[in-house]
Amino acid sequence: MAISLKKREPISLKKMGNGIENIKVGIEWAVVSKPRFDIDLMAFICENRTKRDGTVGPQVIDDVYTVFFGNKTSADGSFSSSGDDLGHDGGGAESVIGNLALIDKRAIEVAFVATIDKADVRKQCFGQCTGGKIFVINNDTGEELATWTFGPGAFTTETALHVGSLFMGDNGWEFMAVGEGGVKSFEDIAIQDYGYPA
Repeated sequence: MAISLKKREPISLKKMGNGIENIKVGIEWAVVSKPRFDIDLMAFICENRTKRDGTVGPQVIDDVYTVFFGNKTSADGSFSSSGDDLGHDGGGAESVIGNLALIDKRAIEVAFVATIDKADVRKQCFGQCTGGKIFVINNDTGEELATWTFGPGAFTTETALHVGSLFMGDNGWEFMAVGEGGVKSFEDIAIQDYGYPA
């Protein structure tokens, strides 16, 4: 049975499955709005580096370590996109598949971020979602390991959402649901938050 995640509460993949390496992290969403509601899920594979504001923290190793519809597989081959779900009446789903055995040794975090395509043009935001969930799956067995569900009122004007992160903890890789965001585009997130080359 899948663990029901709480925001900012980490779960250890090692403790859950004797060292799970092949995983799938994704988001599902439900809406009643039209035109189509196109959410894009991406992953930033990060190292510890000085940020633009002078503090030290997770920043993407290089642009080829950002996984999204424009770069479907990371440079180290560890993470790949399931493809672009353009959305349809009622919602959609996207996921990123990872093999943690292949991840670059510099990596300390893999941040999963969702943005709404053309949110400004279509006047869309996560507050229009009537429900959905964030999920982690053991990709070897298909078992759903953990979920975080959200319903009406979970979000307001957000156009970008930090879904969650894998990070290196004391017991190996751990996953933490975040579920927090802001009014930002993919470019804002990539450049301002994760140091993507401008």
